Amino acid sequence: MAEEKATTTAAKPTDTKDFTQVPLDERTTVKDVDDKTRQLVITETDGTVVDVNITVPKLREAESIDDSRSEVVATDDGKSSAFRPTSSRFHQALFTMFSAAVVDNKPAGKIDWDFFDAHEYATYSWLMNQADTFLSTKFKAA
Repeated sequence: MAEEKATTTAAKPTDTKDFTQVPLDERTTVKDVDDKTRQLVITETDGTVVDVNITVPKLREAESIDDSRSEVVATDDGKSSAFRPTSSRFHQALFTMFSAAVVDNKPAGKIDWDFFDAHEYATYSWLMNQADTFLSTKFKAA
């Protein structure tokens, strides 16, 4: 009787999942590491996984971040003023709450404008909303 040889075939890489069809809430996870740190993970539509932690800042820094949400500006007549949202200053202040990012299990450096320029807008928007909510709930709950 002839001996049969076991043959193995190298596993072919499976097709990557089409994340363009997966809703954002199914591509994100939020986990409280402890009472001051939250882990945020988002899978972008191309399959890139961004993993980052946010940490509650100290009170003075939190107040400073919150204060950057808007500014009072004088109107053209110079006699009155208006409240103006300052989302870019506020978002830049939120960057300080983030740890260094990990992208596809590799260190990717700090969270800043250059980081977000290299990723999807949905990643930027979701992470900023998460940081804003985290900051607000930690300092407005008391």
